[in-house]
Formats: sequence, structure tokens, C-alpha cells
Amino acid sequence: MPLFKRAPRPTPDAQLRKHLAPRLERLAGAEGDAVIPALSALVAALRPRRRERLQPAARLHALAGLLRSQPEARATLRATLMKLLAEKQAIHLFSDAGILSSEGFSTALSRRVSQGLLPDVVNTEYLKDVFGLLFHPRDDYQWMRAAGTEAWLDLVNALDFETGHAAEKRKLGQQIVAAMEVLSYRITSIGLEPELVRNHAAIERHESPFLTQNAEMRAFVDEWRSAATDKREHAVDGRQIDVLLDQCTEIIAKIRKQAAKTGASVSLTTLLVRLEQSITRFRELMDLLEAPPAMRNAQSVTLFLQLVESVNRRHSVRDLFRQTSQLLAQRITGHAGKTGEAYITSTRREYFGLFRAAVGAGFLVALMAFAKITLSEGSYAPFVEALRYSALYAGGFVLMSMCHWALATKQPAMTANRIAQSMDAREGKDRLEGLAEIIVRTLRSQFIALFGNFAMVIPLPIILSIAYLMQTATPYVTPVQADYLLHQIDPLAWTTWLWAAITGLWLFLSGLISGYYDNRAAYGRIPQRLAQLRGLRRLLGVTRTQRFANWVEHNFGAIAGSFYFGIMLGSTGALGKILGLPLDTLHVTFSTANTAYAAMGLSEPLAAIDWARAVAGIAVIGSLNLGVSFALALVVAMRSQGVEFDETGRLLRLLLGQLLRAPQRFIWPPPEPKPKPVAEAEPAADSR
Repeated sequence: MPLFKRAPRPTPDAQLRKHLAPRLERLAGAEGDAVIPALSALVAALRPRRRERLQPAARLHALAGLLRSQPEARATLRATLMKLLAEKQAIHLFSDAGILSSEGFSTALSRRVSQGLLPDVVNTEYLKDVFGLLFHPRDDYQWMRAAGTEAWLDLVNALDFETGHAAEKRKLGQQIVAAMEVLSYRITSIGLEPELVRNHAAIERHESPFLTQNAEMRAFVDEWRSAATDKREHAVDGRQIDVLLDQCTEIIAKIRKQAAKTGASVSLTTLLVRLEQSITRFRELMDLLEAPPAMRNAQSVTLFLQLVESVNRRHSVRDLFRQTSQLLAQRITGHAGKTGEAYITSTRREYFGLFRAAVGAGFLVALMAFAKITLSEGSYAPFVEALRYSALYAGGFVLMSMCHWALATKQPAMTANRIAQSMDAREGKDRLEGLAEIIVRTLRSQFIALFGNFAMVIPLPIILSIAYLMQTATPYVTPVQADYLLHQIDPLAWTTWLWAAITGLWLFLSGLISGYYDNRAAYGRIPQRLAQLRGLRRLLGVTRTQRFANWVEHNFGAIAGSFYFGIMLGSTGALGKILGLPLDTLHVTFSTANTAYAAMGLSEPLAAIDWARAVAGIAVIGSLNLGVSFALALVVAMRSQGVEFDETGRLLRLLLGQLLRAPQRFIWPPPEPKPKPVAEAEPAADSR
């Protein structure tokens, strides 16, 4: 038995309270600007350390318990916070934090870079700068969100803001109302922008809710300020303003729907995002003003966490690139999604139509591969080589687009946006079943397109090689060239994987380019402008000019994407030579055609192991071509639509179930339902 009994080890909660108590004592003795460092020390005590086992919520609960047990500390902290919120200028924090800026990309980038190198002078008269001092680490918002709303709500309830401080509450309310007034004027200003009027002309013909909400807001502000002066409850509620904001939101939805047809500019997309964010913030502040005491704390916590995150990330260059890419994606991917509909077949008629289009593309690829081998003879400067290959590829792909032939590798970049749209559809069982059905149709269409391409890129090179041999008595591909072509598709060579992935990247970019030019044609009304050209109408006639304009409307994006894709394929190898880097491209259909040409040029037939290696290499190239382009396109499409999909496991189980029940549906379309026979009309009853 020990002589001295060891003191019990303090509990983690007791340790936390002991750690927080000195910070509260320091806050009690702080006055003036010394309050901010004292509050910063308290926040630092709440901030969890790295590798700390305790969850962030534990410190908040500990502080809440300490405040409940020490009324003096609770009163001190509450008074400090209320004074800070009431006396500091909070309008910019409430009206600007978290709202997309109207400045251009280059201006925003230079400002954020300069802020990182040489920050602005901190003005503690503004609450936004005070937030920056209290929550200065750029990742503070992460642990604050990780703590959970319940922990923060427990702390706010422990502070008991409903007790006293009537003057400070009135001042804070006036600042919130002033911020709402700023947001209201911003909503009005954006609602009158020509970009919005162009896409929704009814704004000019009818009374605009963007204007009327501001008139209602002015009446609300006047009544609020009068009530604050008279120290009474205001007599105007925000229900009418809420109705008008609903009408504004409906107009935004109509403009987005119209922009999907007529195109959208980056400026229009930016205006719509700013407008939606401003309306959302306005409603949050309105709800905070009119919320009953039982709900006010929860709404305050939600807004507080949003503001802290916005302040933490206001100088983030990564966020700027993310926002800009999302705006560009919203502009581009809508038309790519409409183009992708043509690559997803539903009926057997569409299925076999896609097969015929794929056969045509395979025929042209076999001829292009034949010409590429001819162009590769001899030595040329990198620029000349890039010019020759780019002309071949671009001309071939443009011809393929004009003939409406289907290259299987272009499908993933086009169909990804359609799949992303299905992810953002109705929630629940119907949503997953519809998404699974679209994926099955996409895989089935991808299969028949690949089959149609291979149906030509394998036999046609053999036929051409035999014809050339019979005509010249020499093989078209020499054994040295054949060895080089087969080495390019070696699945064990790292360059095969790299070059196939680069081709997948180019396929993805060509899809974006197609969407960009489709959007540009629609937004710029290029077909309508072509149709009204007097010189063109005199040359072709009115009817042919209109047909040409319609053709441009439906093919401009596809031709532009094909042209740029050809340039990217043709110039990558030359660029690698200029930079001294092992860069090139490998396209699955061209590689298959080259393999057939190489097999016909060897002096001896390929052994079984060599055939197996060639097939494996083609499989690797095809998987990377399709996988990289689809993955990138899907990420961009989901980002553009703000889609977050967290039901991957259920979707995979649903697809696996369909695969086990009816595997043929993944490669063969089901029969179309027969139309129901029309029932014969019953003979009229005898009137006698």
C-alpha cells in the first residue's frame, strides 16, 4: 500500500477549462483596442493543435461550461462581443464577404498575389479586418466547421445574448439593415444590366421585380430606422420583399434556360452568379432580423461560419482559379451536353445509325493512317513536320464532322455533361434509376461506335497493303517502320501510357472547344448575321443562304473542335522535339490501323505473344483515351452545374444488378415497344 495517495488525474474537460480561464481573465482587464488581441488569444486557445486527439467541439463545449459556471466571465465576454459587433463597421462584411467580385480575372489575380506578398494595412474600425485578425490562419474555417453547428450553438446559448445590451443590439440591427440596403441596390443594378435584358426582354415590358423590391426595401428601411429611434417594434414585415425576390429568382431561372439555347457570355454568367449570391445573402440577413429568439442563435451561427470562411479565403489564388474555371465551364458545357445527346442512342434505329457513322469514320481513319505513314518518310524541320501532320489530321477530322461520321473516342467528352445533368436531377430512387439507364445507353453506344470504327480500321489497311504490294511488288510498310509502329504500342513502355493520356487530354479539350464555339455561335447570333449578309444573299440566293446559316448553327462547334483536335495531334510530336521532351500522341483507332499496316509489312508473321502484346497495347491506349477524356469532362461538367454526387456505391450496385439480369442491354438495344392497336369503335346502338 503506497504511503502517499496520488492525486487523481484531471479530466480532459477540466484541463481545457484550466487552459481557457486565463484568457477570460485577460479579456476582463482589456480596454479599447487591447480587446482584439485578448479575443485573438481566446480564439487561439479554442483552436485545436496539430495531432491533437481532442475534437474541436470539445474546446467549445468546455468554454460553454466554463461560462455557465462563471456568470462574471460570461457577462464580460458577452459585453465585449456585443460592443465589437455594434461599434465596428460591419456593412462590408455582411454585404461583400462570400459574394463574387465584379472585377476581371487579371485584376483579381494581381490583387490577390500582391496581398499575399504585401498585405493591406489593417483597419480595426472595420469588422471584416477584425475577423481577419481573430481568424488569421487561412484554414481556420476548417476546424470551425469540423466542430459542428451544435457545439457553436451550445457556446452561443451559454453566452445568452438575449440578456441586456439593448443599445448595442439596435446598432447591430441598423448595420444589418444598411447591408441589406446595399444588397438591394446591387440586385436592382444587376437586374437592369443589358446582358440580362437581352436574354429576358420581358423585364423592359413589365414592371421589373428587381426595381420593385428596392422600393419595398426603402419602405422597410425607413420603418426600421424610425422604430429604432422611437425604441419600438417595427410595423413592416419582409413578406412582400420575399415574394419579389422569388420573382427575381424565377427570372434568373428563365434566363439560364434561355442561355442554354442562345448561348451565354462569361459576363452574363458572372452577373447571374453575383445576383443569386446577393439574393441569398439578403434573405439570410432578413431571416436573422425577423427570426424569433428561439431560432435566431442557430441562424447567427450559420451566417458566422460562412463569414469566417469567406474572410479566410478572400485572398486565395486557388479559389480564384476555381471560380473562374467554374464560370467558364458553365458557359461551355451546356452546348456540349446538347451535342452529347447525339452520341447516346435509345432506339435500334439510332443504334445502327451510329454504327454506320462509325464505319464511315473508321474508313477515313484508315486512309489518314495510310497518308501519315507516307508523310513520315524523310526528315523535316519540326515546324514543317507539325504543319504537314496538322494539315492531314485537321483536314480529315473536319471532313469527318462535315459527313457526320462518328469517332468513338470523341463520345466521352460529349456525353459526360449529359450524365452530370442526370446526377443533378430528382433525388431518390427515380434519380438513380434514370442515371443508371443513361449510363447503360452510353456504354452501349460507346461499344457500337468502337465496333464500327474497328470494322474498318482493321480490314481496310490489310486490303490497301495487299493492293500496294501487288502494284509495286514491295510492302507499303518496311520492316523497320513496322518494328517502330509496334514498339509505339508496347503496353510495357511508359511512353505508351503517357502518349495515350496526352491524347485523352486533347480529346477533352476538343470537346470544350466544340462547346465554346457552339455557345459563341448561339450567343453572337452568327447564323442570323450570316443570313442577313447582302453579298452572300446575292451570291447564293436567299434560300441557300438560309440553309448555309442553319448548317453553320448546327456544325460550327463540331468543325472547330475537330480542326483544333487535328492541330493538337499533329503538333505534339514536333513540340516535343523542340523542347527536347518525349512527347507524342497515341490514338486508339490510328494505333489499330498502324498495327494492321505493320503486320502486313513484316517479313515473317507475328507470333502469338506479339499479337497478344499488340492487343494489350491497343487496350491500354483505348482505355486511357476514353478514361482521361471522360473523367476530365465529367469533373468540369459537375463543377459547372454545382453537382455533388455521393451515391456512387448505390449506383454501382444498381448497374451490377442490371449487368447480371440482362447483360445484353450493355451491347444491344432492347426492342421497341409495339404500339397498342387502336380499339375498333363500337357500333352505334339501335335507336329504336
